[in-house]
Amino acid sequence: MNTKSSLRDSVLKFCTKIAADPLLVQGAGGNVSWKDGATLWVKASGTWLADAQNDEIFVPVDRQAIDEALARGDYSVNPMALEGFELRPSIETLLHVLMPYKFVVHLHLVDAVVYLTRNNCQVELQTKLGDTISWDLVNYYMPGADLAQAIHSSLSAQPGIQVLLLKNHGVVLGAQTIEEIERDLKTLCRYLCNEPRPFDSDKHATAKRAIAALDGTAYRFCLDESLHLLATDPELYDHLAVSWAICPDHVVFLGAQAIRIDDLTALHRTLVAAADPAPPFVFVKGMGVLENRAVTRAQKVQLTFYLDVISRQPPGQRLESLSYEQIANLLNWDAEKYRLNFMRSAPHEEKNSVR
Repeated sequence: MNTKSSLRDSVLKFCTKIAADPLLVQGAGGNVSWKDGATLWVKASGTWLADAQNDEIFVPVDRQAIDEALARGDYSVNPMALEGFELRPSIETLLHVLMPYKFVVHLHLVDAVVYLTRNNCQVELQTKLGDTISWDLVNYYMPGADLAQAIHSSLSAQPGIQVLLLKNHGVVLGAQTIEEIERDLKTLCRYLCNEPRPFDSDKHATAKRAIAALDGTAYRFCLDESLHLLATDPELYDHLAVSWAICPDHVVFLGAQAIRIDDLTALHRTLVAAADPAPPFVFVKGMGVLENRAVTRAQKVQLTFYLDVISRQPPGQRLESLSYEQIANLLNWDAEKYRLNFMRSAPHEEKNSVR
């Protein structure tokens, strides 16, 4: 059997496997790479790991040009796919080059993000993980050049680190084999696991009738009933106001703030006054969540991710959100605009199925 073909097949199977678990992979979030001599194969921006065995989602990048730029301290280098490949390499390509391992996996792991959004996460992570794996915590930096520089500093200070926990973002795992990656991923999930608060679907029947008069608006009662917990649980509803912008992808796909309605009588006035484009979701206190009829699958996935993180926080837990400046930088970033535009034309955006 061709060794290179076997290696690629093992990566594609791994991608399909982890993409089946929404606590590991959410839509186009996360990326995977492997190094083949002077070439880095990395997931293309905007593609879904779930499509790894059906579509061409990986692109080859020349490592030498990037290594030379990084050696000069140039973290603004723009990775480009080799000639003949049209898709753009992942926004996070530099961190894949920097990690000194054959395989690198970056995920927005729910069990980890639960802690990485907390003010005191360093202490809690140390308590939970200890020395079970080789890990380091990296403060929040904008994806791309800033994050790459921070990761380079972390790796230089602690050679041999295999797991990086990124504040308000996710995790990066590096290893010489896929089996090692899977081992460390299982360790993170085992030691950081938290159960979500329960969801009672029965209490939404009345709410659905109460706000069913949405004809003539861009909205309907959300099809995914579990998401209504964000509006019917008082503490989760409060989080929408003070802890909305918890991660980069959340901001990019769902906007800088949540649209909340405390009084049902203000529903139509709020919908009419909504920004253009209209927000993908509107949260009606004590009643439920409205979804824009044009909502994309990627946006639904991101709101589910938000619920998965927020519903695993203990009562009274303080969270640390992105600042106004950090939000503005994300929303005005050309690389993220490319990813959004790519995804609007991708097959996944034509599907409105929910989790």
